[in-house]
Formats: sequence, C-alpha cells, structure tokens
Amino acid sequence: MIDDVEGRPNPDELLRLIQKEESVEKRGKLKIFFGMCAGVGKTYAMLQAAHVLKREGLDVVVGLVETHKRQETEALVQGLEVLPRMKIPYRSVTFEEMDIDAILQRNPQYVLVDELAHTNVPGSRHAKRYQDVTELLDNGINVLTTVNVQHIESRSGTVTEITGIHIHETVPDSFIALADEIELIDISTDDLLKRLEEGKVYIPERAQHAVENFFRKGNLHALRELSLRITAEKVDDDMLDYMRAKNITGPWKTTEKLMVAVGPSPYSAKLIRWTRRMAYNLGASWLAVCVDTGHKLSEEDRNLLNKNIELSEKLGATIIHVANTDVVDGLLQVGKEYNVSQIVVGKTLDKKNIWNPFSKKNISDRLIQESGNIDIYAIKADKSATTGKQKRVLFEGISFKSRDYTIALTVVTLVSLICFPLSGLMGYQTVGIIFLIMIAVLSLILGRGPVILTAFLNFLIWNYFFIPPLFTFHIQRVEDVFTLFAYFLIAMVSAVFVTKIRKNQIVLMKSQQHITMLNSMLEALNRTNSIKEVAARTQDKLQKYFSADAAILLKNKDGKGLDKRIFGNKKMISEKNWSVASWVFNNGQAAGRFTDTLSNSDIQVIPLTTVNEIIGVLCIKFLENKRPDHNDMMVLHNFVGQVSTAIEREINIDLIRENEVALESQKLFQTVLNSVSHELRTPISIISSAISNLNDEKTAANPDIRSGICEELNLASKRLNVLVENILDMSKIDSGYLQLNLQTHDISDLIGSALNDLRPELSEYSLKTEVQDNLPMLNFDFNWLKQALVNVIHNAIDYSPTGGEIVVKAYQLESGLIQLEVSDSGKGVPDLTLDKLFDKFYRIPGSKTGGMGLGLTIAKAIVEAHGGTISAQNCKNGGLKVIFLLKQ
Repeated sequence: MIDDVEGRPNPDELLRLIQKEESVEKRGKLKIFFGMCAGVGKTYAMLQAAHVLKREGLDVVVGLVETHKRQETEALVQGLEVLPRMKIPYRSVTFEEMDIDAILQRNPQYVLVDELAHTNVPGSRHAKRYQDVTELLDNGINVLTTVNVQHIESRSGTVTEITGIHIHETVPDSFIALADEIELIDISTDDLLKRLEEGKVYIPERAQHAVENFFRKGNLHALRELSLRITAEKVDDDMLDYMRAKNITGPWKTTEKLMVAVGPSPYSAKLIRWTRRMAYNLGASWLAVCVDTGHKLSEEDRNLLNKNIELSEKLGATIIHVANTDVVDGLLQVGKEYNVSQIVVGKTLDKKNIWNPFSKKNISDRLIQESGNIDIYAIKADKSATTGKQKRVLFEGISFKSRDYTIALTVVTLVSLICFPLSGLMGYQTVGIIFLIMIAVLSLILGRGPVILTAFLNFLIWNYFFIPPLFTFHIQRVEDVFTLFAYFLIAMVSAVFVTKIRKNQIVLMKSQQHITMLNSMLEALNRTNSIKEVAARTQDKLQKYFSADAAILLKNKDGKGLDKRIFGNKKMISEKNWSVASWVFNNGQAAGRFTDTLSNSDIQVIPLTTVNEIIGVLCIKFLENKRPDHNDMMVLHNFVGQVSTAIEREINIDLIRENEVALESQKLFQTVLNSVSHELRTPISIISSAISNLNDEKTAANPDIRSGICEELNLASKRLNVLVENILDMSKIDSGYLQLNLQTHDISDLIGSALNDLRPELSEYSLKTEVQDNLPMLNFDFNWLKQALVNVIHNAIDYSPTGGEIVVKAYQLESGLIQLEVSDSGKGVPDLTLDKLFDKFYRIPGSKTGGMGLGLTIAKAIVEAHGGTISAQNCKNGGLKVIFLLKQ
C-alpha cells in the first residue's frame, strides 16, 4: 500500500527495510562474481579477493573451487586453506561435493564456493549448491561465489533463444536478490575469444567446439548485454532501498523508468501501447499504475479497467495498485517511491467542473504543476474515446441515486416542520445551528450531491421561514446576511470534507479487507501438511471470499503433462476443461473464463508457477458467473502464488522423504546382502568341509569321526533352515500373506513346545520356568505364536553367557491380559537402542557375529497380528527382558 501523505515515509516500506536489515545482520554477507559466460575470470577474481581479505587479517577458507586445470587459477589457490571435500558414492561411482558440515565446524569468516548453479549428486544434503550457500549464510558465514548470466532463472529462457542451448542448472532470481554485492567480471568479446584460442578456457579440442556453438561472437555480444543489464538492475534496486531508508523522495534520474496511468477508459489502451513503445526505444522498464479512489465502478467500467490492466501485463509492465482518493497524489507518490523518470497520462479535453465548485484542475495540468523533477508526457486523446468520459467528468463525485435525494428532502422537510413552531422559543440562530448539524449527519450517510442540495435548501428555508422578516427573502440586518452566507459556506465546506473523509475511510476499509483476506488465506496454507490439505484449504478460501469453486491439477512424474489425479472438485474437469488446463500448463498463461484465450470455457485456469517451473494449474469456477474486479483479482493472483509455494513445499518434502527412503533402502539392501551372504557362507562352508571329509576314506571308516561330521551337518542344515524360514516368514509378513489359524490353546503347552524345540541349544544354560496355575485358555495360532516365542528365546540364548540363566514366565495381570516374559542373563542393551530392537535387520553394535536381525522383527509382527504387544526392557540385575502382552 502506498502512503498518501506527502513527505511521510511509507510504513510498509520502512517495515520491509527494517526486516531486511535485521536479517542481514544475522546472516552472512553474500558477494557474487558475475559474468557473461565461462572464461571471463570470475573464479580468478574471487581468489584474488580472497587473498586481499587474508592480507587484511580475516579468516578465509576454500570450500570448493573448480580450477579446471588452469595454471593461473591453480596458482592463486596456493596459500589459501582448502577444506577437504565430501565423497558420495552414487551408482558405483564416487563423487566429490562441498562438505557443509566441515565448513560449519571450521566456522571461518569467509568461505569460497565456486559454480553457484551446480546440481549436487543425489545423496547430498541439498539438491542445489545455492541451497548449500543459503545454509552457510544462515549460520553467519560470509560467502564469495561465482555464477554466469545463463544460470539466472528468469534469463535462462532468453539465453536458450539466443544460443539454442537449453540451460538445465539455474539459480532463482530471489536468491540473486539476496546478494549484498554483485561484482561484474567483464571483458570484451574479442578478448574472450582470444583466451579461448590460447587454451586458457578449454583444452584446444573443446575450445574449437565451443567457438562453433555457444561461444559464437553474436551470442557473446547478447550475453554480455544481458549481464550488464542484470548488474544495472541490482544497482538500481540497491539505490531504491537506500532512498527509501533515508526517506529521499527523489527521483534520481540515474536510469530511465516510465509510468503510465491506467483507468477505466478506452483511451488507456492507446497510452499503454505508447508507453510500451517508448520504453522499448529507451531500453527502460515501465510501470502501469491503477489508482483506486474509492468510487464504485459500473460493470462496463470495471470490465474496461480489467482489460487495460491485462493488456499492460501482456506488454510486460509491472502492475502497481494504489488506494488514494486523489488520482494525482497517488500517481506522484508511486513515481517518487519507484524513482520514475517519466509519467505518461492522457491529455484531457474537459474544462473545470462547473457543477462541482470544489473540483480541482484536470489530471494532466495538476501533474505538470506538481510533478517536480518527474517529466510528464500528456498524450492527446481521440474525440471518440473521450466524449463519454467528458460527460462523466462534469459530474464527478456527484451522486444521482434517487433514494439519497428522497432521504435528503424528507429530512429537510421534517426538521423544518419541527423547528418552525419552536423558532419563537429557541431563536432563528439556533435553527441555523440545527440545520448545520443536520448537514453534518447527512454527510456521513449520503453522497456529495444530496448533501449540497440539502445545504442549498437549508439556505433558502432558513432565509424564508426563520430569518426576520418572515416569508420573504429580504433580510433587514446586515449581520444576518453575513450569518446566512457564513452558515451556507460552512455547510458546503463541511459537506465536501466529510464526504472526502468517508471516501478515505472506504478506501482504507477496502485495503484492510484485502489484507485480512490474504492473511487468512496464508494462515490456512501455512497449517497444511500435504498437497491434499493445500487443495482443500484453497477450495475453502475461494468459496468463502470469491464465491468460486476450485480444482488443482499437478504435473505428472515426467513433467511433460498433467497427472490424471484431481484435487478438489472433480466434476469441474470435463474433457473440454481438461484441454484448457493442458493448454495453460504447456503455455504458462492463464486461459478460460474471463480471459482472451479459450474464453468459452466455464472455468478460468491459472498456472501454478514457481521460480523454476510450472508445477500444475489451478482451475476456478466463479459460481456467480461474474468477473471479479481488478482489486479482487490481484488478491486472487497473490493467493495463487502462495498456493504454488505451498504445493512446491509439499512436493519438496515428499522428494526429501523419497530420497531418504531410497538411501535407507540402499543401506538396507547392503545390510541384507552382507548379512545373508555371511549367514549362508557359514553353514555352506561347514557342509562343504563335512562332505569333503566324508569323501576321505580314512575319515569315513571311523564311526566316531563320521558321527561328529554328521552332527556338524545337522547343525549347519538347521542353521540354514532357520535362515531360510526367517526370510520366508519376513516376506510373508511384508506381503500381507500372514494367515492366522486361531484356535483355543493352553499357554503352558505353547511354552513347553517351544522349549522342547530348543532343547539342544538350551542344554548349556540354566533354564527356569514360572507358569501361573489355572491360566485361562487363549485363542491364537499355535505354530505362529510358537515361532515368535522360539525367536525370543533363541535371542536370549545368543546374548547369555554359557551357563547363564534364562527365565520364562507366564501369568495373568489384574487387567485380564496374559503376560509372557523371557529374560536372559547377558549384559543387556543400551537404553537408546531399546526402541530399535524390533526393527528389521537391526543388530546391537558390538554384538557377536551370527544372525540377520530378523528374529525379533518377526516375533513383533506375529504378536501384533494376534492383537497383542511386545516390548523390551533392561533387568535391574543385568540382562534383557522381552514381554508379550496377549488378550484373552
């Protein structure tokens, strides 16, 4: 919102600048060495700057610098501390990336990070290097970095058009805007081509290929111009921030910047095109400003204003909306705020408004008189385009609602009838004051026209019916003449000023309403945790504030089209509307209802655009079939931008989760492979050795040796069988094919059967069983639950010393649950690992070899399939206790 009080700084801008300064104080400084392409000397200049900082006694390290084997660059790296890079394996190849943790731990004052637009290898903390830099800045570390113009997101498309080469690695413009300093490293095109020929950029073979493609002389001229323009824009933005912070009204004509006033006039289109041509010829940026004076526009005027603003957007203008009761004040405020050098307005042909004695000069005359250092271009309008407008200007601000005039006449009549019989008691001067109060009250309710009529009627009635002599317009006393005209003037002035205050209040209320709407929408989006919730909140807010329904379509996995999944109102997406949505996604422009493209559709489709790409489309169906005014559309487009950000956030969160799952899967696969190979190798080695011994005639002839070998074969086959069964059981559980045969059984029989199966393994341990008498019968699958108990007891055997005690207990709790415990006499486990004991393939660090880490996982799945729970806790005197809780 632009402040309409001259000389007072814009509070919104001051708040933005204060927040920016606070964030800058907390963050590290970012300096970008910027160039038109590779080979201009960005890295070389960055290293030179690093040596200067080091000579000044500052702590400087190299986080990552790519020398590309250029001798001059490698020489400059010498003398600087270079931090080691992080090695990341990916698809059987080891890559090197910048080690963020090493830099954070080292915590230098300055760090050098080359090639800002680089994409990190999968498995890195961040997908892009500029995100690494963001983390360093957030931790207060100053960063020096390099980037080429083709990697700036907003310019990548232009570079593709110039060079014919698609740019895959880009940096968002919002990140570039964070830079505290951009240093342009610029050399002439001929000098760069000479460096290529000398092999200072690429090796000779690559240099020749580069000259024939990307490094063509025409391409380099265009890229150089782009880099110069971006640097100039950054300097211009910094200057504007300085002017706003120091409350310098300006303008400082350091560069050309045009502004055109856009209104509900057919002539505005001519002004917009004229300004676009002039901006193009001057190579200048331009603004299109719409001033909301609080007047309610007709349907025709609102549609015309929307068309003019849409035309401005299509021609590349920056749209600015201002709320101000005075058009001239609003335009000049924007001009000073944005350092505009020239304002373009229509040259109005109307004369002063004779029907409104308080009206000011026409807009163009006032702008010329009050613009100061800003140049004004007044473009003459066509008569056909201004005739209708002239008629409206004559009666500007005058209300023609019959209801308002009826109210005014009724109030004047009633007050006059009441005061007339009482005038002898109160005096005619008091009646005049009552009439003034009446005008003040009506000014709060009615428009300017009815209030002026009331003032005029009061003037006549007070003179004719109350001021002596009565029933005549003749006035005897001179002081009564002055009083009458003074009252009339006061009435007129108060009517005008109260009406103006009301208009200001209406403007402020509309602005506050839009701010409240937007804040409500943002709060709703900030509380979402999924794309589905974002779509639901979007649909809810559009229905509440815009009387519209909504549906969201997102891009498919390959990014080449829209996914068939619909979030929101699925009935909106007919085959015809799907075609409109696809067109919007492919072209990046809004289409459908109330637009100039595919306007016969009953929905309007807006692209969901982020800094990098189009991630989907938002389909909106206005239920009242009425086009919202421009102010509401501005709020809507702001909201759509926030919806895009919210969806991008959820997509990124999902990608991070997928990457984490992929990394965990890779680690899990490696763990399983190592464990299975180890577990298979041991029994297979025993079997192979035993078979070899049995083939030996001397060994085979000895019954004792043969018996021992057979025992080893039996143990190895059992071990192999347990391994295979565990893998099969786990696959059944994971696939959901675990089928339970529930029958009534005694828990004592379950314990006895499990211990009997493990009798050979338990022979070297002290076994103690405590089973409560008369335990109730339970419904469970005997074989599966026995398998769970066997796994837990086997785990106790593995972690108990030879001769140690293993205790199995079973008893009923007061709650009716049956508790089954298995305790060992081992060392127990670290408390931090208790929650991980039942995880798949988890083995306690430092545990003895053997086992795959599946036994307890299988036990947990079986017990939970029976509706029970399983947990583990360390015993007070050492050892681990595993507890089953089973329902009756």
